[in-house]
Amino acid sequence: MPASRKAPWLICYDIADPHRLRRVHAIASRHAVPFQYSLFCREATRREVARIVDLLAEAINPKEDDLRAYPLLTGVPQRHYGRGRLPDGVLIEGQTSFFNS
Repeated sequence: MPASRKAPWLICYDIADPHRLRRVHAIASRHAVPFQYSLFCREATRREVARIVDLLAEAINPKEDDLRAYPLLTGVPQRHYGRGRLPDGVLIEGQTSFFNS
């Protein structure tokens, strides 16, 4: 994937301390769409994701916490079960079908 191309990314974390958890969640919420409490998605370039991860990394304790970012495949069939990804009627302008399907 070219560095300048936007793609969907999964950003997730496991934070041991409640104070750090609140701080990390607040930072992640400003930069990505929450899908679950510690699971976020964002369509971004690799550079944009690196900047977000750097911001989050400043708020964690690397000896106790875990922070990860994964690029997601595009152009493949998606399957999900249970509640929808976003509430009915909510669309994210300018995002790929990953976020809106």
